[in-house]
Amino acid sequence: MDLGKSVVDLKVLFDNPDKDDRKKGWGLSFLFNDRVLVDTAENGERLMAGFRHFGVQVEDIRDVIITHDHWDHTGGLMTFLREHPFVADVRIWLPPSSSPQLKTTVESSGADVVYPDGPEQVAHGCFVTGELPGEWCKRPMPEQAFVVTGDSEFAMFTACAHPGIAAMLDFAIEMTGGKKPALLAGGFHIDDKTEHEVWQLVEHFRQKGVRQVAPTHCTGLDAIEVFREAYGADCLTLGCFATRQVLLG
Repeated sequence: MDLGKSVVDLKVLFDNPDKDDRKKGWGLSFLFNDRVLVDTAENGERLMAGFRHFGVQVEDIRDVIITHDHWDHTGGLMTFLREHPFVADVRIWLPPSSSPQLKTTVESSGADVVYPDGPEQVAHGCFVTGELPGEWCKRPMPEQAFVVTGDSEFAMFTACAHPGIAAMLDFAIEMTGGKKPALLAGGFHIDDKTEHEVWQLVEHFRQKGVRQVAPTHCTGLDAIEVFREAYGADCLTLGCFATRQVLLG
């Protein structure tokens, strides 16, 4: 499978950046070039609605990356595995820190379960970072991200950025050998930050050369507005059923 060096097609199967409107659901699920699935939202119903909306067949998916073991990112996984007619051909990239229950459940599905202990290639030019140390509610919460590379640029897609989005950015730059960050997208988990702290993060992004951003999910609506002010047209809007083509140099 080759996602290509220059163009990445992103479909958002599920996303709701407004945590105060949980009637719309919660969680995140990204689909890349109709082949690689990153996270599975809060439940199978919402995940499958995304597949139906785009007319994508579950059987076309060959790799599923679970960024971290939280219900709003793993909730639709078992529905996906039950619906997939060739589950033995599917690789599930599961964080090693996942709960014994999640590991046992996924392993019993018959899928090929991979526990990356560092950066690993998923497909040509496409990588998981492996777990980076993070924290949630004063408890350890490691998390991995999905990185797509071009010749000189990369795009990184995070779920909740529990390790800190700045630290994850710095890691991705080092991991890719100093390539330029064309896009950071996903949950940045800064809804508890002050406006001043968000602007400090914007400055860090600028210093590192981040060309475009697409903050959503747990970033926080106020923080997203700061990024819109800072990046203008280069702050991309996601949300449920959004589509984006990412161009990488």
